Amino acid sequence: MGQNRSALIGAAIAGAGGMLLLISLFLEWYSVPGSDLLDSGLGDVIKDVGAAVGLDTEDAVKLTGWEAFEITDIVCAAAAAIAVTRAAVALVGEPDNPTIPGSILTLTLGAIALALILYRVVNPPYVGMNRELGVWIGLISAGTIVYGSFVAMQSDRE
Repeated sequence: MGQNRSALIGAAIAGAGGMLLLISLFLEWYSVPGSDLLDSGLGDVIKDVGAAVGLDTEDAVKLTGWEAFEITDIVCAAAAAIAVTRAAVALVGEPDNPTIPGSILTLTLGAIALALILYRVVNPPYVGMNRELGVWIGLISAGTIVYGSFVAMQSDRE
């Protein structure tokens, strides 16, 4: 019973992290103040383009997790989906004896997502971007997936 309970708790932790990671992709991850853009060498071009399309160039440019990345967002969404699915399977109590155990798959995708997010915390996608709340929630969520999957994997081995 202890083994199953640890696996269930680990899967639930990873699933909660997966849900939070998916939500974080819709939050703002990066921003650039409009004044910084205008002070750059492209300030006149930005004003002209902004005027042409009807945008106020004084506003900050803000990017969500979906908007800021090409690949990282897809990996994060896949890791989140696998973690949530694994948690649902564990909670329903269905037998889970695939060739590759779910906790290993969840741990692997979660670790890749964690590494990609950590890289983007250190090295934002564009120069001069400020990190916003979404990137920190994404980082913690991916770490939660890795931790929960590790707990579940350890109980699977016992």
